[in-house]
Amino acid sequence: MEFYKSLKTDPLSHIRPVKNQSLPITVLMDLILHSVVSYDEKTGTLLSLIIANMTWTDELVREYFSKEVVDEVPIPMSLIWSPGFSIYNTVTEDTTLKTSDNQYQTVISSPDGTMRNLILGLSTTKCDADMFYYPMDVQTCKIHFVSDEPLNKVVIQPTSDAYLGRLTALHKNEEWEITHVMCETDMISTYSKMIISFKMTRKPMYLFMNFVVPLMYLCSLNLFLLPESSGERVSYAVTMLLALILYLNMIADRLPNTVPVSLININIAIQLNTSCFVVLMTILTLRMHEKSQKDQPVPWFWQVFVSITSTNCLRKSRSKVHTIAVKEAEVKEEKEEENDDEGVQGSPDNKPTVSWIDVSRSANKFLFWMFFSLLSIQSVVFFVLIMCRPM
Repeated sequence: MEFYKSLKTDPLSHIRPVKNQSLPITVLMDLILHSVVSYDEKTGTLLSLIIANMTWTDELVREYFSKEVVDEVPIPMSLIWSPGFSIYNTVTEDTTLKTSDNQYQTVISSPDGTMRNLILGLSTTKCDADMFYYPMDVQTCKIHFVSDEPLNKVVIQPTSDAYLGRLTALHKNEEWEITHVMCETDMISTYSKMIISFKMTRKPMYLFMNFVVPLMYLCSLNLFLLPESSGERVSYAVTMLLALILYLNMIADRLPNTVPVSLININIAIQLNTSCFVVLMTILTLRMHEKSQKDQPVPWFWQVFVSITSTNCLRKSRSKVHTIAVKEAEVKEEKEEENDDEGVQGSPDNKPTVSWIDVSRSANKFLFWMFFSLLSIQSVVFFVLIMCRPM
């Protein structure tokens, strides 16, 4: 009791605990990342829970111990000196760890004057996001702790060399995997500084299932499978284009406006341009199909295109007659078959002709395989690039 009475009578909170005031105090600090509470990529704000374990020698308190005191005793922080530090890269007005009121915190003091103080508090710091490999991105964050007193008064050092290589945080995060937790000492101007750095690797399964996989399915529907007779090809292609625009806006709302742009944004932008080209090609193939009803001649280059892309021998096209009886159509079909046989047997000049329907079918077939190949190559390149992210 006399120990506490003497401290309350003569508090030491404003006096550095060294007899020779010209010498600095060495404070051994152990910074531990307890957990990452949240991380906002758009604003680059990191909310983390930090444990600061500090040890120093108080020469003045040592003199208050009587010979009978042999155990460690708790001392209120308001009665003695304790090292102060600030968070250098904070994004709030509060530059200290958010803890309970100091009057309820205590420092454990040993008879030899060794003081130990353990602080658990929240820090809100700036951590700029690198979203190039989103949703398989890896973020590197640092928290800077700076001493409130200059180097000639307080020197901060790590507790031990073993502490400099912690592997992970004490508690796991549902969205991020914390790795490579390191601590290093530095100085800013004439003040001691300790930096705790760590890497956060995103757990991508949720985002893959809700963003990447639906995107692949959506892009695979952008193909020329719908027949012209359905009358819905243009509206279907425009709907796919609008769906990709909406999808791009959804992704943009989650990501910060930073450079470089993420790979998934680049992927959607390429798919958006491809979808615009699909709309144009859909209109072109429909115009080809409509020309067949106007009996317009097929230019020679389209005939060459059909002959190159067609896998079967061309059949002689039959002109469409809309207002004839079924019997007249059958008779005309028989005559055309007879002419085909005669042309094959003895008339070398009777060559099969190409209609606009043949051109439309060949164009659809060619465009289908072209866009299917482009989608496959683009998907493979996207996954290769995103899986080869640096660790």
